[in-house]
Amino acid sequence: MKDISSMEKSKEVISGLRANRESLYYTILFGAASIIAVVLLIVAFVQKNSPLKVYTYVMLPVFALATTAAARYTFVSKDRIYTKCGVLVIKSFFITRRFKIENIDRLTAATNNKDNVTTVNVVVGDRTASYKFKNMSKEEIAHLRRATQKH
Repeated sequence: MKDISSMEKSKEVISGLRANRESLYYTILFGAASIIAVVLLIVAFVQKNSPLKVYTYVMLPVFALATTAAARYTFVSKDRIYTKCGVLVIKSFFITRRFKIENIDRLTAATNNKDNVTTVNVVVGDRTASYKFKNMSKEEIAHLRRATQKH
């Protein structure tokens, strides 16, 4: 007998990659720079070095924000579009949108062959959400349409 609860918790990835190596690299790099800035701040206080204090006061927030932005981009680039428990989830940098599949009136996907950019429009009621994705294959577009069909 199948475990229905595990089926409900599983997600079906439509478009997504593993963690992007470059964004993971920048997350680690800026994280290390933030730690070094904290160490330099401690050293500046111990040695009463005012120029080093000013430098670390300026650079610590910059490195912390860069670490946060790189970590967010790493999180978003992994599994950008997936369905889970009858909900279509589309992740972008600033917001993650969730659409109940039963409420989706129409879903269109068109690829611009010149730029290799796919535009996905999700129509729910009188609202339309538009998303752009790079390098989305025809198989992924077909999978998206199949996954969002009402049964």
